[in-house]
Amino acid sequence: MLTKKGKYGLKAMIDLASLDKGQTAFVSDIAARNNIPKKFL
Repeated sequence: MLTKKGKYGLKAMIDLASLDKGQTAFVSDIAARNNIPKKFL
């Protein structure tokens, strides 16, 4: 069982892994795409 923080972290890592090589991501974009509060990123 993962905590909410753990789930948020996992979602963020999956999101980053789906980006093209060399592509950057902003915290606000990751948070919006995955419904994660920015304070956890």
